[in-house]
Amino acid sequence: MWFALSLLSAVSKSASQILTKKLHALGTLELAAYSHIFSAVLILPLFFFVEIPLTGAFLYPTACSTVMNVVAILLLIQAIKISDLSYSI
Repeated sequence: MWFALSLLSAVSKSASQILTKKLHALGTLELAAYSHIFSAVLILPLFFFVEIPLTGAFLYPTACSTVMNVVAILLLIQAIKISDLSYSI
């Protein structure tokens, strides 16, 4: 089962990168938003069932991680748009 899930993950990630390359007419911010909307729709309802600690020990690392992930996603999408897929992935 784990092999099938890992294969499905690899195929879906590569399909996502190919789709990003094909949609080069859109801006980097739009591509980043569109590529993460589906997962956000699935995860947002879970916030009603999970208690999130609102302490500094949770918020500061989460905020730093979020900023770093957004920068990494924007740079990856920009690299995919301007270079060959075999070089940027």
